[in-house]
Amino acid sequence: MRAPIMYRIVNVYAAQGFAGNPVAVITDSVDPTLMQQIARQLNCTATVFVRQTGPGAYSARMFSPKFEAAYGGAGSLGAVWAMGEGRWTQTTSGAVVETEYRDGHGYTTQPEPKVEMIPRDGLARAIGLRTIEGAYLGEAGGAHHLVVVTKDEPGGFAPDSSRLADIAARHRRCTIGAFRLGGDGTIHGRVFAPAQGVDEDPACAGGAGIVARVMQCNGTAGESFLIREGEEIGRPSRIEVVASAGAIRVGGPITLAADGRLHLG
Repeated sequence: MRAPIMYRIVNVYAAQGFAGNPVAVITDSVDPTLMQQIARQLNCTATVFVRQTGPGAYSARMFSPKFEAAYGGAGSLGAVWAMGEGRWTQTTSGAVVETEYRDGHGYTTQPEPKVEMIPRDGLARAIGLRTIEGAYLGEAGGAHHLVVVTKDEPGGFAPDSSRLADIAARHRRCTIGAFRLGGDGTIHGRVFAPAQGVDEDPACAGGAGIVARVMQCNGTAGESFLIREGEEIGRPSRIEVVASAGAIRVGGPITLAADGRLHLG
């Protein structure tokens, strides 16, 4: 019988329990051929396998329930939490970024995204929107995110899962999010990830840099702001973003939610 694998689940971008984005973190040595199966079994938004590679450095592999991701914001916070207090260089297949964990908060830099405007065809019906002010497809660290700017309240979105899946398949397994500027100056949105096997992502921080650049180009965001997500599915999340010229940093609180053993048989 194989030895059990230890895992921990942390909620990132939330300071309280039963909120934020659940990320499973594993630091045990794992046969790479089992990683996707483990991610499917744990069924978190992201499952991250972390290995220290040197002083202040580690590598990470990140999996959704359906496939391996080149880079992820939530996964990066889960990974640096597992490494512990201090600053770390994180390497994934999609990016090399600087991460930090201190006083219960995690932070990560992000690659500067490439963003292009795309046709709005089908997006209103797929997300359930009345208004669309612009649609943009962005790529950062090998991950793709589709960002729609709207005036609609996120609580009124009416997503159509089959249409969302079709759009994600046409755009390189992207997530699909719609965002509006809130009355309190925050950016409020919802993100759907059918290609990853996640109906709605409580905190899609991997796309936060794309949201930042889109909102800045539209004149609705400064260098520092907060993205609110997850409220409509009962997992409120707060993504702190600082997006200056040529540099993007995202972060937020991290809370331990669970730990246990995975028995492989």
